[in-house]
Amino acid sequence: MSRLTLADTTVKVKNNQLPDHCVSTDSNGDVYFDANSVKGDSNTEISESKDSSCIYAEPSARFKYISEGLWKSKMIVEYRCNNKPLQKETSGSGTAIEIPIDAEDVKVYFKVMRFIITWCDLKKWDRFENQWFDEPHIFTYECPPEQRTFTISGSLYFERVTHISNEMHDDVNEI
Repeated sequence: MSRLTLADTTVKVKNNQLPDHCVSTDSNGDVYFDANSVKGDSNTEISESKDSSCIYAEPSARFKYISEGLWKSKMIVEYRCNNKPLQKETSGSGTAIEIPIDAEDVKVYFKVMRFIITWCDLKKWDRFENQWFDEPHIFTYECPPEQRTFTISGSLYFERVTHISNEMHDDVNEI
């Protein structure tokens, strides 16, 4: 959810995207926003604010994972925000983690349960060369992309990241 404050109106927008019909750009590149045109739009929420006089946005990056296997798994995202190390984790296919878009040193990795309460790292798999590595599969970003969806599949002990897509559902060539 993003929040855009313009004059005395705050608009909260789902999926970090303003509807096209309420934003326009002139020949100078200045952006104009019509808060009245989003009234009744299911992706926006409008509220009045008496102390607002500036425009600001609070976007976030989103990491989601889909598990196509029967094993229990989790995704862990480590990052730095304001020079403070932070970590979030989620478990269950289809779940997601959101972090600030201005986060730094982002690391995304996965663990699978092998035995009762024994979590093991997902090993690195080069899906383009069909090659295994002994190291854990860690995706690193200096700054986070807007969105990534990771798909994990394979048989027990051979789980791997088999697909990565961006916010447009396009394949991403990251290993």
